[in-house]
Amino acid sequence: DGFRGYNLQTCSVCSLAVHERCYGMTLTTTKNLNFVCKACAAIGSKVEVNKPSILGKSSSTKETIRVQERPTECVLCNVHDGIHAMHPLFDTHGPKGRQLVISSQGGDSNRKLAWVHTLCANFICSKTGGSVYGCYGDDGRYEDDSDQEYADEENEVRFYAMATKEKGKETAWSRIITDSRKTILCSICGKRDNSGDSLRIPLQCSANDVNELVDFKRRHNDRSECFVGMHVGCARWKGDPPTVYGKQCKMCYFFDGDNDGKHNDPQLACYCRNHAEDIVLNNPKYRKRHNSPSRPVQKEAKKPNPPVAARKRHGTNKPERKPERRNIDHQASFKRGLTFIRKREKVEKKRKFGAPDESPPKRPRIDGDDDDVVAQESSTAFNVRGRSSKILSSAIPVGLKRPMVLEDDDQRQNKRFKSEEH
Repeated sequence: DGFRGYNLQTCSVCSLAVHERCYGMTLTTTKNLNFVCKACAAIGSKVEVNKPSILGKSSSTKETIRVQERPTECVLCNVHDGIHAMHPLFDTHGPKGRQLVISSQGGDSNRKLAWVHTLCANFICSKTGGSVYGCYGDDGRYEDDSDQEYADEENEVRFYAMATKEKGKETAWSRIITDSRKTILCSICGKRDNSGDSLRIPLQCSANDVNELVDFKRRHNDRSECFVGMHVGCARWKGDPPTVYGKQCKMCYFFDGDNDGKHNDPQLACYCRNHAEDIVLNNPKYRKRHNSPSRPVQKEAKKPNPPVAARKRHGTNKPERKPERRNIDHQASFKRGLTFIRKREKVEKKRKFGAPDESPPKRPRIDGDDDDVVAQESSTAFNVRGRSSKILSSAIPVGLKRPMVLEDDDQRQNKRFKSEEH
């Protein structure tokens, strides 16, 4: 009571508490002790309906149906019990519209009137752009284009209506309902809405939606659109919301618009379990209170190792280990690769041209040899297929003609450099 200036009224029959603005009532600042919600007010009354009762059409023939008990079933979701804020669903808007009649088990003998949760109708009206819309006053108008002023009692939401085909063709609003029933499946109740006489309308998770609240959009860990579907009533009263910080997460958020300059438009959001958990986990208020700087990472439970007999049966006696993820230093890896390439180039150059600093081994000195001959024979080398081969004079038998000494690659290169200088 008093949230954003909203006045809370309590039903004197079922003790249901509703905000005047959320329930479509005339705004006041006092408490009405005789307030009765629309569902309780219908108990024991006779309601005039069209015959036949068809969605989107009216009839000149009327009949009456008596309400025996408080309605609890909503035709827009799969919740059939509980005390909730309800509004009647009419077959069409305008003065000719009457409350829609739906048949349940038992055929025509067990016909019931169509009711909707006020929460479901407001959500679908806002998320689909008016496919389900509220109608005001005794004339059942849904929008006022004239300058005529009405009394406060005539500005209350009396019933809701649903967009349908016009002259056998889909309209922009009826197509939204048809596409939602075909493509979206409620992840909570699992019932399909594209077959039979179902009037349920599923919605998509509001995470990262275009019209999502900015404060909520910042709390999601991912920025991708969520395609999980749900009925509004199922998410609100049948869902299994997670518990975070000892607080049960909400899967539905609804605040009607006000005139404070910040929240002029209605604020509605419906989330799946994962994104509903993000809203609470990444709430700065709760993180500061529980000293949680960021979203806690939920570690997976370690699986116990299989018994020894089972490991031997599979050919190993050691438990499997997952490869550790290493942080790769790309700069150090590049330096190691560059060093390896430089070493390989040195080896190739040494293999091709020989080692210039290495001194050739000397052959054993024989009696009668001159010093110049020994030095010349020991100096060098035949070049065979690019390799410098050191041939010693000691390997040649004495008395044979010694081989002619050839120039190696380094000597020829030095001579070429000298000729170019000249």
